[in-house]
Amino acid sequence: MQRNVPTTLARYLTGGTDASIEEIRVLAIGKPSEQSGEKTWPVKLYVRGDCSVLLGGRRDFEGEVEYFVCKDPYGDWIARFEGL
Repeated sequence: MQRNVPTTLARYLTGGTDASIEEIRVLAIGKPSEQSGEKTWPVKLYVRGDCSVLLGGRRDFEGEVEYFVCKDPYGDWIARFEGL
């Protein structure tokens, strides 16, 4: 999320970048699914912070967003936002 803040959170046409996250909470974890041999879990998060926007300046954001988490080939957890 620090590289790309979804438009639904940033409330800005192109989303945001360079996020500074003040609060993050896991609201729900869904059942795993398997796609292309990769097991993923949907995770609903509440996130609050601020980010840079395209035309300059920073904008506060706050809200719920869904990510999908899985393990990479090295066993580290990673999260993906399907809307980016």
